[in-house]
Amino acid sequence: MFAAESAQVEWFASRKYDGVRAIWDGKQLTTKQGNRIFAPQSFLRQLPDFPVDGELWLATKQFHRVNKMVLASLNNQVGYPNLWSKVQYLVFDVPKTDGNLLQRLHRLQLFLKQTQPKQLKIIAQHRIGSYRQLQSFYQSVLELGGEGIILRDAGRKHQVGRLNNVFKIKPKLEAECTVTGYVPGKGRLLNRVGALRCELLPSQKPRLFPKLAIESATEIRLGSGLSDQQRLQPPKIGSVVTFQYQGHTRTGLPRFAVFLRERFSAMQADNLQIQ
Repeated sequence: MFAAESAQVEWFASRKYDGVRAIWDGKQLTTKQGNRIFAPQSFLRQLPDFPVDGELWLATKQFHRVNKMVLASLNNQVGYPNLWSKVQYLVFDVPKTDGNLLQRLHRLQLFLKQTQPKQLKIIAQHRIGSYRQLQSFYQSVLELGGEGIILRDAGRKHQVGRLNNVFKIKPKLEAECTVTGYVPGKGRLLNRVGALRCELLPSQKPRLFPKLAIESATEIRLGSGLSDQQRLQPPKIGSVVTFQYQGHTRTGLPRFAVFLRERFSAMQADNLQIQ
């Protein structure tokens, strides 16, 4: 990739943080689905008067805490004040700003230099000139506890929608499904949930599971990955959960599916459009 395209593109890699995507339009903070995030003014005052795009992040393996904070704020409730004071807004792009990636980020760098906000930062971008360099950076991120890296062509102007110049590189794939029921546990798991019965999201099938018919129901079971506490108090029916998998079976189903986390509760899933 690098040898053939080095004259046309300029690859940069950055760490993929396990945070919650948040888009700032200069006045409001929203999820990628467009739902407003009601953050405290002490946080919003640190943001610029121009759009930025990034992740709300607390620490490695702390996605669930930030997710709860954001979900609470979607109901017009600024909850978790102590958490909002610690969370960081890590920016990876500056939409509606001319120039390539580095030029767009430079605009934010000037803002940071002038205002020095405590909770607003730019995600470091690392120039990648070879596959060996890419592998070295990827391994260094995994050793730090990161979940993967983002590789992008920094020479392109900002794009909206599905991108063909941005790639996520992670050791495992992720998808979402809706909880439809439970499989009773046996043996050590007697009187607990042995596995979740889940329905793959139709909107994700064309992209992630192209062999499966969009209109037909497709059930999978998630047993691995559940903690003892989650087996006693599992995600409610109707909740949307995230799972990891390693490729596909011969029929197109996710292979080695493992429960990762609850994305939206049943009530919140009813009010949000899951992409």
